[in-house]
Amino acid sequence: MATTLINEPPVTAKLPAADGQRFVAVRAKLLPDDIVRTRRLEKVRRQVLLGIVTVVALVVAWFGLSWWQTTTARRDLSDAQHRGAALLLQQDQFHRLVSAQVQTEQVHQQLTTLMAEDVPWSKLIASLRAHAPQGITLTTVTANMSVPGITSGASAPNDQATLNATGKPTVGTLTIAGVAASKTGIAAYADALNRIDGVTGALITSVTTANHSVNFTVTTALTTGALGGRYSGGK
Repeated sequence: MATTLINEPPVTAKLPAADGQRFVAVRAKLLPDDIVRTRRLEKVRRQVLLGIVTVVALVVAWFGLSWWQTTTARRDLSDAQHRGAALLLQQDQFHRLVSAQVQTEQVHQQLTTLMAEDVPWSKLIASLRAHAPQGITLTTVTANMSVPGITSGASAPNDQATLNATGKPTVGTLTIAGVAASKTGIAAYADALNRIDGVTGALITSVTTANHSVNFTVTTALTTGALGGRYSGGK
């Protein structure tokens, strides 16, 4: 059996119709390389110049801000210095008053120290009279104070020292003389004296009757509760 090879003609592409249009994209570099490089260089220069201008603007802005802050701080410092000078001037105007107040406080402290062992006699005598029952009149009040650090007969008698149950040291004695309507009133007055702060151990030492009245003498001990003058804030 014989086989015959037949060569087929090549396929011809169909051409568009005669009235159709055909576009062909053609690209070509017509500019010389020198012009291209020059343009690129100009672009880089513009970018660099723009960066420099931006940096310079930022530096100028930072400098302006720093200058404004420095000026403001100096102005505030100057105002504070002026206010301080004005306050010092005002303080100097009241220097005499301040000095007088300081001296007054010093004198008060000295008086407090000096009068710490003082007895407010006016208040004490007023209390002695206020505690006197009806019908008793005080005639004399004699005080005998002991000197700190010195032991002598000026101290309270042994009777008063024994009757002192307050627990406070004895600093002296009181001798109270007066006139009463009855002996019962004298005993009541002796009891009332022990209720006065700083007075204790009241002891009736003498009672005499004359002309329908009774003369009496009461001796008491004075304790540290009676000390403290007006400058030390005591009673």
